[in-house]
Amino acid sequence: MARSVIIDTDPGQDDAVAILLAFASPELEVLGITAVAGNVPLALTEKNARKICELAGRPGTHVHAGADRPLLRKLVTAEHVHGKPGSMGRSCPSLRCGCKRRMRWIFWSRH
Repeated sequence: MARSVIIDTDPGQDDAVAILLAFASPELEVLGITAVAGNVPLALTEKNARKICELAGRPGTHVHAGADRPLLRKLVTAEHVHGKPGSMGRSCPSLRCGCKRRMRWIFWSRH
């Protein structure tokens, strides 16, 4: 029986690989993804999460916006590593799915 998971992430290229592996694993059922600011700002991480879902053939996956900054310090991003969009500038398919605009804790509480 597959273990149900919610992935909380700041998807740049490193997390993209992990998410794709999770989707491909018969041991995991990905219920959704919560994207937070980190490698790049939140607007880009949530877009990257949706692109990864589409790339994996899972455009219906729930993607929720999380925190746009750390609670106790200033946000420090890593565009110098991951590129401005967080994907090393690689082009991805155009998006067909949208990010759900409710807080991630609501999503977590229902699963």
